[in-house]
Parts: sequence; structure tokens; C-alpha cells
Amino acid sequence: MMAGDPLVSICCLVYNHEPYLRQCLDGFVMQQTTFPFEAIVHDDASTDGSAAIIREYAERYPNTIKPIYETENQYSKHGGSDSIFRIMVDIAMHPNSKYIALCEGDDYWTDPNKLQLQVDLMKTDESIGLVHTRARVYDQESGQFKEKPWGQPINSFEEELIANRPVTLTTCFRKELFNQYMQFRKIQKGKSWKMGDYPLWLYVSYYTKSVFIDKPTGVYRLLKYSASHHPDAQKLADFELSAYDIRFIFAKHFHYEHMLPQLASNLVGKLQDLSIKYDKRIEYDFAKIKREYGLNNSTKLQVLDFILKHDFLRHQYVKYLKFRTVENRDKE
Repeated sequence: MMAGDPLVSICCLVYNHEPYLRQCLDGFVMQQTTFPFEAIVHDDASTDGSAAIIREYAERYPNTIKPIYETENQYSKHGGSDSIFRIMVDIAMHPNSKYIALCEGDDYWTDPNKLQLQVDLMKTDESIGLVHTRARVYDQESGQFKEKPWGQPINSFEEELIANRPVTLTTCFRKELFNQYMQFRKIQKGKSWKMGDYPLWLYVSYYTKSVFIDKPTGVYRLLKYSASHHPDAQKLADFELSAYDIRFIFAKHFHYEHMLPQLASNLVGKLQDLSIKYDKRIEYDFAKIKREYGLNNSTKLQVLDFILKHDFLRHQYVKYLKFRTVENRDKE
């Protein structure tokens, strides 16, 4: 690696990623750039062989791989990834780096020019705060790639409130924006979220311009057990509730209160979809959501809420929907 202060700091969060970690780290060290960069690899007290792999790469690439080894899991201790990012920035990240790229230990980059392309775009236009791309999706359980890649452009703060568009492993953004965001997070005292990346993209989408590159530069690994993909319906519901808590807070803080009923309706709709898909009762407070944020189509949602929270009625409703699906398929 070339000499000089790193221009880009890659942040890599690792927890029990031993089967995938080499592929991730190889994606870092293969980057072809005209500038130096560093990869801060934070092992959050893994119980597998992740730390040993990080040590191996740190010895082979001492100017690139900057390891942090925890003896106590920081994510569970502090209820989210904010504390880990603070550790990476305050303890390990070079003070003179200008950009940050993210990639967790179970994902990986495939384009050796990813960082160069993103940094070049931000260097040419100071108004660009974030550059992100598409990502291919690999289903670990089936061993197959999904047909369609993930990732969509951020056209506005309002659109990002409705749905999270960037794929985190593809992002590269200005470090000064991240520092400003961390100051904003201090306002949310004691608030922990299951999604560490989504509030950052909301913040970025409000204050700066984003550029979307319509090609894959990496792979998102879809695992059976993760916060956003899990066979337990209630765990998925809790993830959605946390995601919408983020949306509600940002909508209020940036004076988009007019969107609260739509966001609340979307939340209830997603929770009801989970209840139907898994034929399970989902625990959430419909009355509280309606009271605090308002709801569009509240009568329809309230009737369905009543049905889905009673086992017998829910079972019958799910059977009816399956029957209708078969009936419609037969008519085609």
C-alpha cells in the first residue's frame, strides 16, 4: 500500500463471521486506488475463529488492516451499533481521513475500483455527500444469487422516510457528515435502534446530495438468522417497530409531521402482513400508534387488527386468503 495518510477509512463490523470473513477482507485489500486507505475491522467478541482470521490479515497487510478486538460484546451491551462506530472513529480511525466506507464481515466487495470511483465523484462535486451502488444478493441457505440486485437511488428525504434505499455495503460518504450525524445522535439520549445504518442515510438524505451508480460493486449475504431476516415473526416485527421509531423521530425532528399518518399506516400494514404470512399473533399497540401518529384507512386497519389478534379468526382469515390465491391462479 502507498505511503501517506489514508484518504478513506473502511469500517467493518464483525461478529461470528468466520465462514465469510476472508472473502470480505479480500475485497478490501484488492482495491486499486491512487490514494491510501485503511480498513478498521472491529471484532465484537466473536466466539468462533473470526479474531484469528483478522490477526492473520493484520499481519499480512499491516498498513491496511487495523484490528480492534473486544472481550465483551458491545452491540448487546449498548443496544446497537452506535457505540461500535464511536469506538472505531475515536480510537482507531485516522484523524486525517476524509471519507468512510462500510461493509460488514459477512458481505463483500467484488469491484476492485469501487473506492476509486466513489471518491472521484465526491472530489469533483462538493455537494455530493454519499455515493452508493447496487449489490447482488446471495442467499446463503439456497446457495443461489437472487435474480434482481438490491439498491435504489435516494431522490429525496421524503422517499427515504418511506423506504430505505442504500445497501450499506456499497456506500462511501464524507466523514464530516458522519461526525455531524454522531452529534445529532447525542440529542436522542438513551435511544437505541436495531438499525445502525438507516438513520444515517436519513440524515444524509436531508442535508446533502447522493449519487447512485447503477451497477453492483459487492454482494449482500442473505442469512437465515439476522435482525432483518429471521424465521421468528415477532423478531421481524420488533425490527419493523424499531425501523419505524426511527422514521417517526426523523419526521418530527425535521418537521415532516404531515407524513406521520402515512408512515404509521405503513407500519401497521407491515405488521399485519407478517401476522398473515406466519399465521401468528404479532404484539404491538394499535391504539397507541393511532393515538400518537394518526392512521390512513384506520377503520379497515382496525378491523383487520381485531381479526389477526384472535387466533380462531386469524386462522380462518389466512385460510380464506390461501383459497382466494388458489382460485385466482386457477382462473389464469
